[in-house]
Amino acid sequence: KVLEWDYESIFSKTVLDEITFEENFLPVLKQQVKELNYLDFKDLKVDIIGAIYNTLIDNQEQHDRGQHFTNTNEVDIVNGFCIDEKTETVIDTGCGAGTFLVRAYKFLQHFHPQKTHEQLLEQIWGIEIAPFPVFLSTMNLCLLNIKSIDNYPIIINKDFCEVHSDNFFKRKFKNQTRLHKVRNFQGREAEVKLPDFDACVGNPPYIRQELIEDKKCWLDNVEKEWHIKKIDRKSDLYVYYLMHTASLLKEGKRLGYVISSSWLDVGFGKDLQAFLLQHFKIIAIIEHQNKRSFETASINTVILIIEKCADEDKRNANLVKFVRVFEDYSHFIGKTDDTDRIEKVLDFTRKIENTRNDVKNDDYLILVKKQAELFAENFVGGKFVNGHWGAKYLRDPGIYKKITGQGKDKLFKLSEFCNVTRGFTTGANDFFYVRDDTGMVQKLTDEDFKMYFGFPRANSYINWKNNGWYYSNLTKRHYLIERRFVKPLFKSQREAVKLDVDINNLASNVIMCSDSKDKLVKFKNYILKYILDAESRDVHKRPTCQSRDPWYNLKNAAVTGDFIFPSKIGEKYRLIDNRTAKVYCDKVNYAIEVKEKYREYADYLFLILNSIFFRYFIDLFSRQLTGSQTLSDVDVNVVENTLIINPELLKPYDKELREIYLSLKSREQGGIFDEIKQKDKRKLDTILFKILGLTEKDVDDLYQAAAKYVKDRAEKSASMKTTKTKQKLTYDETLKLIKDRFSDIRKYKELIKGTETRKIKIPKWKAKYPKDLQSEDLFGLYSVSFVEGNKSKKITFDSLEQLRLFKFLNEDLDLKDKQLLLPIDRDECENILQLLKREYHENINLIKNLIKTYRSKADPVSIYRDLLMS
Repeated sequence: KVLEWDYESIFSKTVLDEITFEENFLPVLKQQVKELNYLDFKDLKVDIIGAIYNTLIDNQEQHDRGQHFTNTNEVDIVNGFCIDEKTETVIDTGCGAGTFLVRAYKFLQHFHPQKTHEQLLEQIWGIEIAPFPVFLSTMNLCLLNIKSIDNYPIIINKDFCEVHSDNFFKRKFKNQTRLHKVRNFQGREAEVKLPDFDACVGNPPYIRQELIEDKKCWLDNVEKEWHIKKIDRKSDLYVYYLMHTASLLKEGKRLGYVISSSWLDVGFGKDLQAFLLQHFKIIAIIEHQNKRSFETASINTVILIIEKCADEDKRNANLVKFVRVFEDYSHFIGKTDDTDRIEKVLDFTRKIENTRNDVKNDDYLILVKKQAELFAENFVGGKFVNGHWGAKYLRDPGIYKKITGQGKDKLFKLSEFCNVTRGFTTGANDFFYVRDDTGMVQKLTDEDFKMYFGFPRANSYINWKNNGWYYSNLTKRHYLIERRFVKPLFKSQREAVKLDVDINNLASNVIMCSDSKDKLVKFKNYILKYILDAESRDVHKRPTCQSRDPWYNLKNAAVTGDFIFPSKIGEKYRLIDNRTAKVYCDKVNYAIEVKEKYREYADYLFLILNSIFFRYFIDLFSRQLTGSQTLSDVDVNVVENTLIINPELLKPYDKELREIYLSLKSREQGGIFDEIKQKDKRKLDTILFKILGLTEKDVDDLYQAAAKYVKDRAEKSASMKTTKTKQKLTYDETLKLIKDRFSDIRKYKELIKGTETRKIKIPKWKAKYPKDLQSEDLFGLYSVSFVEGNKSKKITFDSLEQLRLFKFLNEDLDLKDKQLLLPIDRDECENILQLLKREYHENINLIKNLIKTYRSKADPVSIYRDLLMS
């Protein structure tokens, strides 16, 4: 019966109708229906349905669809900029559960209180690809007046890429309208033409470029609607989404989006910036400095407000407002259910819009920039480039502007002095990355040796100087491979010792072979067996491998630079010296090679690139990751284009710089909060600033800005909720979540694999250790007493190194009442101890931050211990 009144998206038959309930569940179901009768739906003022959706649907499913639901404060601010008393039509082209539409309804109602529910619904349009959010957005709008009979919102369940303003679509549409063309009105169906709109609002899907399913459809839209034939292939979906949505907008009307902030600084953002500058007045770009828009998504966002404008003179004269907000939005606009909420929102948006000069107070900072100047800044060397609006106008407190202004004739892009190359992408890490287990061969029994190599040890003809025994994760077995085809690989910053590559500390090796299979056959090379085994598993058919000839040849892509630069920077940053080791690095690092012309200044360049000055510039211009990762995601072109001082200008300070060089090389680098306290680092930055004509006070400002930048990023990250529940996570839940993000923590059983061990049982009791754990005992006796009351036990260890390893596991990690295997070999014990200590100190603060993010009271040391011992 109800289908006669157009509620198809709510009441049409679905798979849920096929479910049969157990008899004993029916009383429960009936009781739940009774409970619903106590709810007063007509009093709902907010998007309760969106909150339900956000709770019900799994994070991963939302992530895959790019669906994240905006908080009502930002929704209202967008609507406040875009909707006024003249607004006739509003659309959200990715409406989800309808948050923007519900609040748009309230704004329209505010401007026209005399309008009926039916009239207001006729002004509001939504498009959504996923059926369930369509159902929820329909419910959301219907619930605004449940007494209405003609109560059917216009929500189009279709892929927005396939929706165009000059097309007609069949949809269920009950209401007569003065604003839309309604044809063939028969019963409950009509053909309604999609109109042009006075306001386009929303938050577009957040889907990375490599996951866009039908990129051609989006590219065709952009070319047809805007005559743009080329968009950077790295552009995420929101770029295409915004351009397609903007085609529905009337001249002089506005689009407001809560949108990813990445376009402000990354390479592909230049196309979106050019599009905005050439077709719109950019009214405002607003960023909250401390809080995230989406609690369950690791996306940093800005509010973007633009107005369609075909007049170039008017666009050039427009004043763009870059707004940094420090206080919670509710401080300005009140609570959602405040009776004067909308007036407060409009007052806040008008203040921003009417600002003509820069404003700075405790609540916000507004930088005003003429649009023509923005365009000029983006046009460099005869071509349009990314203007880095985020770094310059939303993140820098002013020190960047001061540095570049004071030293503009002394600062040059790093690419002037160095070549920066991204490390290689193998396309098959499980084949290319192998572990050198040659040292284990001598530990094999004669029986195992014959099993592995096919002949007795006594008859072995293998030249171990020229060949090695390597383990492959692809086949889960060992291979005999010529050493000349296997090179050491630098993968992680943890593998560096202080500021140098230590080959003995590298965990991985990479296959580096360019010989054809015919040549390998001719010279009977061992590696051929491994290559053929890989091909039997179709490794050579993987896309990246197919692009090479032969498919296993990495040499053309592999480089060994003078320095190794990390592609992601957290609290800790260091440039690693690779001039002696000359090892390869893969895509998680960049190789920096000093150009021949500047070879004599290599040490100076090394110092410049390890300064807080350089680190801050890199942070400022990189994409910021918050959430599961709290990092600067550094693109290779950011490194190339980062400004540094001409190293030739450092010559007069050679003596001081030599001392700084030795000091930096002699110590481990700490996080940013430790490094700004280090005397050698401060001396370095002071010299660099002196060359630029800046003072020690300016160094103080730089250090304050650099530390605050990292601190603010961490606070923003901590505001992300990684689970749906509001309750605190249990220890096991926290361990599981952190385990997913710290899969690279080495397991203890892997560290002792292949070594001779002894088993001990650790008592729960308190341990008493010898006073001196640094010097050898005269009689070689190393024991620990365990005491509880009058009882005592003693464990004697084979060596001082074994005892020190045990003490770390027992005391630092609180490993008690466990069976523990300890290596007998002294060197092995010491190596494992140093590795554990380094990993422990590097990871414990990150784990602490994650525990805080997850709202858990779990002990970070216990988490690390359980990851290690799992």
